Amino acid sequence: MKKLLIPSSIKQIKETISLVDGYILSLKNFSVNAPFYFELDEIINILEKKEKEIFISINKNITESSLTKLETILNKLSKYDIDGIMYADASIVEINNRLNKKFNLIWSNEHVTTNYNTINFMSQFNIDGVLVSPELTLREIKEIKENTNVKCFAYIFGYLPMFISFRHTIQNYYDFSNNGKQKGIHKIYKEEKYYPIIDNKNGSEAYSNFILNGLNEYKELSKINFEYGIFNSLLVDDDKLKQVLEIFDNGKKEEIDSLFSNTDTGFFYKETVYKVK
Repeated sequence: MKKLLIPSSIKQIKETISLVDGYILSLKNFSVNAPFYFELDEIINILEKKEKEIFISINKNITESSLTKLETILNKLSKYDIDGIMYADASIVEINNRLNKKFNLIWSNEHVTTNYNTINFMSQFNIDGVLVSPELTLREIKEIKENTNVKCFAYIFGYLPMFISFRHTIQNYYDFSNNGKQKGIHKIYKEEKYYPIIDNKNGSEAYSNFILNGLNEYKELSKINFEYGIFNSLLVDDDKLKQVLEIFDNGKKEEIDSLFSNTDTGFFYKETVYKVK
């Protein structure tokens, strides 16, 4: 399985170039759930000196007023060797087909990509890959891989995105309570657990209370030729992240656990309590 990093800076890309197979670069104003948002010129500069696989994340809901600018951006990006566009909004598919740009499209509507029937239906619209939902079990992820023909991506390490609201729910609370706090990283305490919530230009982004440590699952999925594992650097110390990437090559899960106080296997072994009747 190839390792893809969602980097927290341009500097981090330079420092991890020998430790990963590629990067997911989140486009500023057109993506969410990322530790760092790249300007278009910064992405183009990286593409011009490309050393590893590069995927561009455009996973934000696209407003009508942004469509013209998005088309301009895609036109510029079409001149470069991009391994895939990771998208959530269907406008990306429509623009790609209409302009005949032939980008490799990776369906990344994180909490919807939960079964192979839906993924196979979406493959009719020329998608090349799918980011499977982070709420799926390892069994379900394997099932998707075995029953689809598109490339598969899954979160393997880092904080997991839980939800996003375009409303500034956290900042609105502080404004109403006259607390005086500003946009940034906050923590909400619920059921004896702390959940990081980031209030930024995108609104409010909430993440898991744990750092996913999927080293053993990484090894299991590699056995069935699962294509890509994603490492999210959000809120993770740079030096510790480099250690994690090195451990994933030939180390043990326990070595990663020892670096952090809040690792977990997430939903890999937690069946959903919700059933469709």
